[in-house]
This record gives sequence, C-alpha cells and structure tokens, in this order.
Amino acid sequence: MAASLLRVPARRLMQWLRRSLTARALVVSLVLSTLTTLLVFGLISLRISTELFKSRSETVVGLSQSAIEDVRSIGLGSTAQDEQSLQTLKVSMLRSAESLALSQQVALLQTESGERPVLNSPDLISASLNAQSIPASLREQVQANPDTIFWQSAKGASGEPAIVVGGSFSVPLAGEHEIYIENSLAPEQQTLEFVQLMLLIAALVLVLMTGAIAVIVTSLILRPIRRTVQVSSRLARGDLGQRLPQTGAAEAVALGRSFNKMADSLERQILELRRLSTLQRRFVSDVSHELRTPITTISLAADVIYARRDDLEGATRRSAEILHTQVQRFERLLSELLETSRLDAGVVALDRSEVDLVGLVGSVVTDCEALSQRQGSPITVTAPDGAVPASIDSVRVGRAVRNLLSNALEHGAGSPIEVVVDRPSGATPAVGRIRVVDHGRGISANDLEHVFDRFWRADASRQRTLGGTGLGLSITREDMQLHGGSVSAESELGHGATFTITLPLEEESS
Repeated sequence: MAASLLRVPARRLMQWLRRSLTARALVVSLVLSTLTTLLVFGLISLRISTELFKSRSETVVGLSQSAIEDVRSIGLGSTAQDEQSLQTLKVSMLRSAESLALSQQVALLQTESGERPVLNSPDLISASLNAQSIPASLREQVQANPDTIFWQSAKGASGEPAIVVGGSFSVPLAGEHEIYIENSLAPEQQTLEFVQLMLLIAALVLVLMTGAIAVIVTSLILRPIRRTVQVSSRLARGDLGQRLPQTGAAEAVALGRSFNKMADSLERQILELRRLSTLQRRFVSDVSHELRTPITTISLAADVIYARRDDLEGATRRSAEILHTQVQRFERLLSELLETSRLDAGVVALDRSEVDLVGLVGSVVTDCEALSQRQGSPITVTAPDGAVPASIDSVRVGRAVRNLLSNALEHGAGSPIEVVVDRPSGATPAVGRIRVVDHGRGISANDLEHVFDRFWRADASRQRTLGGTGLGLSITREDMQLHGGSVSAESELGHGATFTITLPLEEESS
C-alpha cells in the first residue's frame, strides 16, 4: 500500500524532470552543490577537529607529564613511616597533580605485585573520576614500562571525549604506584559541534543559493526560447506578422534576428502561395465556367448525332458512340472541377435533411446495378442495425457512396462487392458507418497515403475503364469533412480494399 502511494508522486516527479529543463537544472545543481559542500565542509570539519585535538593533546600531555614528574619527586622524597603519614603524602600528591594538570580527575593506584609492601594505604581517586574509565591497555603499558609516560584517547566518566595520561612512581616502604590524569575534551567537543553546526548552516544556505541561482540563470537562458515558442505558436495559428524582439544578450539578439529572417521568408512564401492558390482556383473556376457553354453546345450536338447513330455507317456510328461517351465524361470532369473550386473557395453549404442511410445506400446501389452487372461484380447491402436515420446532405452523401462504389467496381476485378451500413456501439456522439468492401487487387501501403489525392492513380500507365475523372475520392473526403465526418481506406495487396465513411447522425451544434 505504501509503495503504491509513493509510486504516483515518483512518477509525477520523473515526468516533471523530463518535461522541464529548469527542473533538471535545479536538481543537477542541488545534487552537485550538496556533494561538493559535503566534501569540502567535511574536510574542513575533519581538519578543525584534528587541529583542536592536536593542540589540546599537546597541552594536556605536557602539563600531565610535569604533574607526574612532580609526583615522582614527592614520592622519592617521602619519609612516611606509617600508613597515616603515607595517606597524607598521597593526598598531597593528588592535590599537586590536580593543580598542575588543571584537572580534578586524578587517580593514584597501587601497582599489584607479588611482594607485599611494608606500608599500605587505599587508592586515591578524584571524586568525578571513575577508575573503570581508565583504559586497561594503558595500565598494561604503564605497568610494563614504569619509567615511561603514556597517553591514550578515551571516553570520560560522563561519556565525553578525554585524554588519559599515565605513569608510575615509587614511594619508599610503600612500593610501586600508578598515576593517571584524565583531561576532559568537553570544551573542545562543544567548540567542534558549534563549528560543525555553523558549517552545516552555511552548507544549507550555499546549496539553496546555488539552486536559486541555477533556477534564475536557467530562466534567463530560457526566456528567449520561451518567447520564440510563443511567437512560433502564433505564426502557426496564421498570425504571420509576429516577430521576436531583438533585445537582450548578444545570443538572444542573434536568435531574434535569425528567427525574424525566417519568419519574413515564410510570410513571403505563404503569401505567394496564397496568391498562386487564389489564382489557380480562379483559373480553374473561370476555365470551367468558360467551358460550360461550348461543352453544352457540343453535348447537344453529340446527343443529336448519337440519337441518329442507327442511320450511320459502321465506322461513323462507332465514332458517334465514342463522341457521346467522351462528351459525357468531359461534362462530369467539368462538373467536378467546378465543385472542387467551390470547395476550395469555402462557399459550399450543406442542405441537411433527415434521411435513412440504409435507404440512401440502397438507392445508390440500384443506380449502379447496370454497371455492376457489366463488370461482373454483384453488390450486396447489409444493415445489421436496421434503419440508421441521420441529418445529412443526401445529395453529397449519395455522391460519396456512388464514388466509392465506382472505385470498387473499377478495381474489384469482377469480385463481389459488399456494402455494410451500421451504427458502431459506444461512439460518442452517435455516428453512422458505411463500409464498401471489394475483393480485388488491393492497394499497397505507400499508395494508401495518396488514394484521396486529386488525379492520383496507383498505376499511372493504367487507363480508367469506367470514365472516372480522378476527383471523385478527393471530393468524397471534402464532403465528409463538411459533415464533420471522415472517410478512410484499408487495404493489402492481393486482399481487396475497404473504404469506410463515418458520419455524425445529428448536426453538431455550433
């Protein structure tokens, strides 16, 4: 449970780090500055503690050695003849050592040996000293080398660090004794802790300042980039007059200058393309309109000749039939060119009405029945969901279905064609779907990207057998987009093709 609760914040943190350059700069600066300050301040703290210990140890060892030498002198000059005088002597030794060593923690211990001395007196230990805090290894060194003074680091009676200095001395009639002087390092420990606290505070301040500096510097560096992103977004939305201010650092000025040159070039090219596109649409529209009158006249004349073809001889009759067919194809091409120019100009409005998609598809299939029989490709319509009422422009949707059927008959290679009209479940908002499936030669993956392009053919050398113009699928896509729907194609070579129209069943509210 705890792991799952931690996983979400960790995931968000990683996403934040991946998306934000400022976040990455902050984290990197904090990590590096933390490691650096820990290393540097750790070395400083270690150096300070070493110097404090060295200075203090030299002082206390020197004083303790002097105190031990004085005790030895007092011991050698002893004239004690009884235990009471011996005890008095040892008390004076204790006081002398405490005063010389500036310490109240002194222990005078009698060395255990096989011979019993003439005089015996109890060990003397300062009130705040615990004999158990004297290191056993130090006692062993002192007992093994009576003439040498030794010292060791140890823990004092209260747990604070201390230096214990030990040596031995002799008292006539009383035998060998040991003296241990414990020098507390509590003041030095307090000083070191204070210094370490100050270093820690300084380290935290330094790390935070480094992080703040990293954020500020990164923000300053990213400011021209963010400004560039904003201006680029406005340019992408079509506001071609947007430019970057050429202010700030030299790099920002250079970036702004280069970006503005690019924007100027893009604006000129886009305006030129718009002008050429307008000229192209106007040219297509003007040519189409200009051709309308002569093609109508030619069509009427061709119809008259075609109506009297039976009165003509064989070659002339065949010419009349070809003329009639090609004039009809030319009329369709001219009509679709005019429709394309209207779509490009954005002056097309939908004439919506409530229509049953199943009935509409059925009527289109009926119109194509003669063509399907001639191609040897029977068309079947299935509607698993029954009637599919929709608010559409029936003329445009009918034309779209007719274009898809013509394409299927063109490329179906005499195979059956299936048309499925249904309502996909779970779609929001509700949509109707029309699928036209053929089992012909199929379309390659590269060609699928271009099937809705104008005048595009997978095989440029192949002639259209059913009089297509090359604009039908392109107009179908435009008509579906006007409805807020779409048309798509799926295919594999050798496995036929499936074209799918998806239409909202109700008009979207604006």
